[in-house]
Amino acid sequence: MNEIDRLTLIAARKTTIARAAQHLLEAPRREVLKQLATTGFEGEWKSDPEALAMNLIEGLATPDAMTFVPWKAAQSILQAADLPHDLEHYKDKVL
Repeated sequence: MNEIDRLTLIAARKTTIARAAQHLLEAPRREVLKQLATTGFEGEWKSDPEALAMNLIEGLATPDAMTFVPWKAAQSILQAADLPHDLEHYKDKVL
């Protein structure tokens, strides 16, 4: 993978993370809680969307190599909300 592709991948992952955090904070709480119930998350992540959003936002500040876990969580959140969650969708938004 060349440097431009690597940076595009990282930017698309971070865009996915930011979109999931935005959804958690802005969508109606009742709907978000229903959506989180369908994910594989455990404990407080299913019942505290604000804390989950803050965790994702912290993930945006991690070194680029460490974005995989927050990105996978973000994908789960967006998929549960029936929102775009794949990299191809967000790569177009980054370029």
